[in-house]
Amino acid sequence: MQHGATLYTIQLALNLMWTPLYFGLGRPIPASVDILALGGTLAYLINIWGQVDPVCGWLLAPYLGWVSFATYLCVSSIIIRRA
Repeated sequence: MQHGATLYTIQLALNLMWTPLYFGLGRPIPASVDILALGGTLAYLINIWGQVDPVCGWLLAPYLGWVSFATYLCVSSIIIRRA
């Protein structure tokens, strides 16, 4: 259970860092690195929590969907700026 709590804290910190990086500082590359790490941490958290209680894992699925969409927008903004 301690491992799941640590993962939750890590994903929370990554989530809190993304908004100021992307919107406040206008730094899409560091924000993309952050949100990719967030997605990976979240997927691992879903796996760990899902082993303890499948409902807990499934309840995080919409959050993973949102993070995936935000990742797409964040990375595509880099590509558009470079084009």
